[in-house]
Amino acid sequence: MNTDKITLGSGSLWLNGVDVGALKGVVTFTYSVDKVPFKPATIKGDTNIFRIKENAQLEASLAELKVDNLKLALGVGTSAGTNVGTSFGLTNRRQITFGGEGKQETMALRFEHTRADGKKVLVVFYKAYSDTELALPFDEENVTLFPLLFKALSDPDRDVDDRIGVLIEEL
Repeated sequence: MNTDKITLGSGSLWLNGVDVGALKGVVTFTYSVDKVPFKPATIKGDTNIFRIKENAQLEASLAELKVDNLKLALGVGTSAGTNVGTSFGLTNRRQITFGGEGKQETMALRFEHTRADGKKVLVVFYKAYSDTELALPFDEENVTLFPLLFKALSDPDRDVDDRIGVLIEEL
């Protein structure tokens, strides 16, 4: 048994090459395949199985509340900006406006975990979208965590066996 390969702790998340900030808690990578068995009418059992859909997703909780990070995490297009002037009693501010966008933004995603031996484990989605609902529970006694959910899309421009992403273990 190699105990150096045991992982503990979270990691860092990048969207379009930008570190989105401090994560807290569990980060979960899930990959699954939907399958359909085939049974010819003249045979009593299945003779083949076909993979009809692949699903990959990454869930994390963002602890660092920063508008630029939320913009990336929500997959919002051009609606974030810096405003100078007075609005709501604030003179300098970053803001996200939301509502009315028709196109869902996609992004490249990279999650990087460093094990106790210093070696890294990476999860990369070539093309992903945010399936995150904005819920910011401002709690008096706990750190406000922003739950994130990203789902991978298949990229038809990549090789057949490499269209969704990659899981890498540094040796």
